[in-house]
Amino acid sequence: MASLAPARSRRTQSERREATRTALLEATIACLVRDGYASTTTRGIADRARVSPGALQHHFTSKTELVSEAARHLMLKLSQEMVKKAPPTDLPLLVRAEQVFERIWEIHKGPPMQAATELSIAARTDPQLRDSLVQVERDTSAMVAAVGARLYPEVAGHAGFAELAATAFASMRGLAVLGYVHPDVRDRAWPGTLAHLLRLTADLERGNHAPGCIS
Repeated sequence: MASLAPARSRRTQSERREATRTALLEATIACLVRDGYASTTTRGIADRARVSPGALQHHFTSKTELVSEAARHLMLKLSQEMVKKAPPTDLPLLVRAEQVFERIWEIHKGPPMQAATELSIAARTDPQLRDSLVQVERDTSAMVAAVGARLYPEVAGHAGFAELAATAFASMRGLAVLGYVHPDVRDRAWPGTLAHLLRLTADLERGNHAPGCIS
């Protein structure tokens, strides 16, 4: 008797190629977190992704290209997650802002930002990596602006909104790095940082800002 189960369709060559590329990017992030940038190798990444070194070279010509694309992949993935888990826009602005700040802070304390930090530190003494990450940072800024417009439509176009976003991310990055040495100090500093960010958000909502800055 013939099986009534639907036949499983084969993946197209394009789908297989994209799956391999994604596996390599995810493996790169994992290796950066586990081993640090200096000890991360393309061979180690290929092994973790369970592909051959030749398959890796087919997708990425160098370690610099691979880690830069991994950083872009990570930022896109996190941006999509923020939109997917965004609080309803009918909630008060400050309620939404607090929820989003807390969510971003949890991300900054986790493995994804450890990988990003590894790249930022390595870029200080690696001109090729630094140049490659410049465009990633620009793309990230564009993604942040797009996500901000979705999360806070009533103030996203206000003067000072971009500066508030930059202040929030800079504060969280700084505290995250501090936490690698002093996690207790990091955790004690966060409530005050959050309160300050919410005051800036309230000022923005009230319009208490000058063009191009936050008062």
